[in-house]
This record gives sequence, structure tokens and C-alpha cells, in this order.
Amino acid sequence: MSTWNLKTLFQWILAMVYVMSVVITSSDASASEQQSQKKQLSPSRLRAEGDAAFSNREYKKAIKYFNQLIDIQPDKHINFHKRALTYYVSNQYWKAVRDWSKAIELDDTFTSGYLYRGKTYTKLGSCSKGLTDLNKVYALDPNTKDIGVLIEQSTKCVNQYDTAMNLLSRQQCADAQVIIDELLEIAPYDNGLNLGLAKCNFERQDYQSVLTYTANILRADAQNLEVLLLRGRAYYQLGEKELALKHYKSGLKSDPEHKAIKKEFKKIKRINRLLENAETEMKNLQWRDALETYANVLTVDEANNHLIAFVFINRCKIATRIRNQRRESDDAQDVDEDGQRRVLFEMNDKIRMAYCGEATTHNPDSGDAYFYRGRAFKEMKKWDEAAANFKTALSKNQGNREYQQELQNAEFEKKKANRKDYYGILGVAQHASPKELKKAFRKCGLEHHPDKVKSLSEEEIDYHEAIFKECVEAHDFLSDAETRAKYDRGEDVLGQQQGGNRGGGGGGFPFGAGGFP
Repeated sequence: MSTWNLKTLFQWILAMVYVMSVVITSSDASASEQQSQKKQLSPSRLRAEGDAAFSNREYKKAIKYFNQLIDIQPDKHINFHKRALTYYVSNQYWKAVRDWSKAIELDDTFTSGYLYRGKTYTKLGSCSKGLTDLNKVYALDPNTKDIGVLIEQSTKCVNQYDTAMNLLSRQQCADAQVIIDELLEIAPYDNGLNLGLAKCNFERQDYQSVLTYTANILRADAQNLEVLLLRGRAYYQLGEKELALKHYKSGLKSDPEHKAIKKEFKKIKRINRLLENAETEMKNLQWRDALETYANVLTVDEANNHLIAFVFINRCKIATRIRNQRRESDDAQDVDEDGQRRVLFEMNDKIRMAYCGEATTHNPDSGDAYFYRGRAFKEMKKWDEAAANFKTALSKNQGNREYQQELQNAEFEKKKANRKDYYGILGVAQHASPKELKKAFRKCGLEHHPDKVKSLSEEEIDYHEAIFKECVEAHDFLSDAETRAKYDRGEDVLGQQQGGNRGGGGGGFPFGAGGFP
């Protein structure tokens, strides 16, 4: 490398070092300036900024300014009052109480401090403390707005609270609820009252009320583990597994070793895995495997009505996809208590209907439950029952096209089933050829033609004549290719012609009056 190139490289390096030093210095100066500006904010400016943030509902920002204000002026009660108000509207009630207590400590005549702390104590259920503060307000300024009403409410809370809690402890939930609902108008965030009623309603399976009462507690205590557990259980019973998991995760974040929450969390995760496996097996048409997986779900939890209902509907659905069968163990030593080979798997109409009966029993308002039971009856060719179930399903979910189509099909098959079976009358298969039809008809004539039974009694003659008329009618329909095609499709052509004799003319027989050839 030439001397000139080395000199140029050295100059370039010196220039870059200079630029970097300028940038760093500028950055440090800027940061120093910003820090200096923060330090230089006056108490009045901090108070104004905090008030502005409060008005704009930027509560975290407001608390930040009030924190700095208190650091500068820790002896001003009004500063604690402002932060307390911000905590209050942010649902951080106990922090608000702490700040009002500090404000009162700095100025024991601060009426607003006593008023707000007293009202907050009462809302949180500490009615005795709330009443003490409110009486202090009255002593300082008896003209304070609504002070008489507030004192009256706190007094009522103090007088009736123990009664309500005693009723709860004796499981007299109905009597307790009458009192507690009134008390919650005064002390809406009380832990004991809300939790007591929540537990009562959980036992009554009123899970929406459980969520309502426990939500009141979370307003004041967002990480109450007992409440998070109870809400998780309520959501789980309602079928809201993700919301249940969300509450359990929140609880485990506070206490990773909480046994009850860990147990519920693991149970839902296991059930989710089984349900996902069952869904995959159904998609892959692995019906027997899916049936077994759903049975395993019930061994994990057989008390969740929503889960049971879901499982029973799917078991009914699967049962309609499995043909009747019985598989026994190949091992001669593998026998049951009666000495018979153990049955490995069995499906029949009785078992299928048992599955579907469970589905409708646990899902009386579900269209799907009746829909799949209708399909089970359809497989059994019980068209009256199938149509009735499809009709019930449609009443639960009007406008469902699949339900409508199945109902139409069942009604159609029902009508077909109630018509004369011409193939059966002639004793031939539906795909019989014209030659086979003619042969069957001649056989019928040989046995039942009136000329062949003249020597029998009048009653027997009538019997054979009726059979022969059926044979004539069947042959008449099936020997006409167009009419036979319509009959096979189930079209509504039977009502117009069925029962008559198109070919015989006036009730006669195609073999002529001279006797059967």
C-alpha cells in the first residue's frame, strides 16, 4: 500500500472518531438536558400536569406526576389527597385509603380526607371504620352534602353485617341473599358478602351470578386467589374453557404452587388434549377410537354438565356412523363372569339409541341432539321416529338447511314405507328384469288365480282372489318402464294409480275368462 493511501486512511479514521465523539456528546447533553428539565419542574407545574392527566383519564401518568410532587413536598396533605383520588378512580382502593390516611395524619381537620376515606372503607365492607370517619366529618362540618344519608347507610351495614354472615355460615343462602343484596348497595366490594353469595350460587349452578358477585371482589382485589379459582370453575362449568384457563394462569402467576388452581388447570389441559384427539379421529373416520376417547373424557370429569352434554352429542353422532357389529376376544381364556368371551366392541340399534337418548336428555334445547337421534332412527328405517326428531331439531334451530333436508327425506321415506311393496308382493328384488317379473307373476297366477281355486271354500276363494289382485296390480305397475322408474324414485305417482288395475279393464284378469293357460 502506498504512503499516500495510508495517510488518507489515517485521516479518515480521525474524522470518524471526531464525528462519533460529537454524537455521543450531543446525546449525553440531550439526555442531561431532559433530566435537568424533569428535575427543574416546579411543584405547581407537577400539580398542574397531574391534574391535566387526571382530567384526560391518563391515570398512570397522573400518578407519576403526583409521585414526583410528593417527593418534593411530602408535608402537603393535598398532594396525598390528589394521588388518593387517582388511585380511587383506578380501582386501587386500598392505596387510596393509605394516601387519605397520610393526608389526615398531616392535617387532622382535613374534612375531605375523612369523607373519602369513610366512603371508601364502607364500599370495601369495613363499615365500622367507615362510620367512624363519617361521624368525624359530621363533627367537623355538619353541613357536608349527604352526610346524614351516608352515616345512616354505614350504620345499617354495621348492624346487619354479622346477621348476613351468620346466615351464610349456616348455608341459609336464600335468607342471606335478601339481606346481602341490600348491603351490597352500600358495601359493593366487600369480600365476605360477595364470596359467600358466589359460593351459594355455585352450589345452585347459577354460574352467571357467581361471576357477577366475584367480579365485585376483583374490583378491589384483582389477585384474590380464592376468587380466581371460583371464577375459573364457573367459567369452566359454562363451557368457557379459555376464560377458565385465563383465571387459573393469573392465579398461578401470583402463587405457582397453589394446589387447587394447579389441579384445575391441569384437568382442563388434559380434557382439551382428549377433545382435540377425538376431533382428529372423527375427521379421519376413526369412529371407534373417537368413541373410546370421549369415554376417557368422562373419566377425567363426569360432573361438568356442559362437557357431558357436548360429549353425549358427539357419541350419538359417532354411533350413527358405525354399522352393527360385535367383536369378541380371540383369546379363549379372556372371558367374562358368565364364562363367555369378553366383548371387545359392540354396536347395535339398542346401544346406538342409548347413546342418542343420553344426548337428548342432557341437551333438551339442542337441535343437534335431536338431529343425530333422528339419523339413528333413519339408519333403523324407523321413519316416523326419524321425522319426529328432525322436526324437533328444526324447531330448536329454525332455518337450518341440513335439518330441513333430512326432515324432507324422512317424510319422503315415510310415505314410501307406507305404500304397497310391489316387489315384495311378487317376491322379486328391486333390480329384477322384465323376464323375472313375468315369471313371478305367472307363479302368482298358478297359485292364486280364481280358476285355480274354484273348489275351495268361499272364504278361501276371497283370500286367493285378494292376493291375485295384488299381483296383477304389482305386475301392472312394474311392467311399465316409465311407471316403474317413477315408483323406484319414490315419486308421487302411486296415489293416482295404486289400487286399480290398469291392464285388466273393469277388474278383469289379463289371462282371459277361459282360465289360466
